[in-house]
Amino acid sequence: FAKVNEEELRDIEILVNEQLRRNIPLTHHLSIPFDEAKKMGALMFFGDKYGDKVNVVQFGDFSLEFCGGTHVQNSSQIGLFKIISESSIASGVRRIEAVTGLGVERFIDNQIEKLKHSDDRIAELLEAKKKLEKEISELMLKEKLGQVDSILSQSSQVNGVNVYKSIVKTGNVEELKSMGDELRNKIKSGVGVLFSVIDEKVSIVCVVSDDLIKEKKLSAGKIVGEIAKLVGGGGGGKNHLATAGGKDVANIQAALSKVEEVVGKFL
Repeated sequence: FAKVNEEELRDIEILVNEQLRRNIPLTHHLSIPFDEAKKMGALMFFGDKYGDKVNVVQFGDFSLEFCGGTHVQNSSQIGLFKIISESSIASGVRRIEAVTGLGVERFIDNQIEKLKHSDDRIAELLEAKKKLEKEISELMLKEKLGQVDSILSQSSQVNGVNVYKSIVKTGNVEELKSMGDELRNKIKSGVGVLFSVIDEKVSIVCVVSDDLIKEKKLSAGKIVGEIAKLVGGGGGGKNHLATAGGKDVANIQAALSKVEEVVGKFL
């Protein structure tokens, strides 16, 4: 026999519970000849041993089987019927295990308790996942911020003003801004312009040191706005940090090469 599937198990549960609710009275055939019980069609159970005289329990035309006895007077006293497992016990033999009455209550309580522990475990796993994601994000950001040191070693000058520029890899605009902040914190005096391709578009951040804002009246917002035009976009922001974007990814290298020229316009 094939494994009893979930739908079949559910059908069995429904059928049995329907019969139990019918309040079928018990008919108890006591100490009748074994052969007579067999002729009645009573079910025998594998592995059980029977004498010359047997007891047969009957509930209407639904159930007729050999039995040592029962504590109920009608089917409704059995209570709810719930299948808890199905397995193979021998070649061609399937076993369905079920609980009834108080056994169902205990089974449900046990399952609820397991679910409570499962919820706790799921919460722990989700918290651990969240923590790992944060750690990974922080490590990736540190790696990206590490690119700033390389940028600092490749500066150029326009009218005595240091210019730092680069195309960097970032996952989002916030990471790009963080790199801009890091660059600004590390340069004593200068202008920094970082480009990145994010979601198939060009993102740009520009930073300007405090001394150049005060002495040269430079503005990151104005500079980044001009550079953004080179990639088909626009933007702006504050004097010390500003962002912009554009759709022409193909022009990113050309825009990078013109950073000094744009900065020079504002000096």
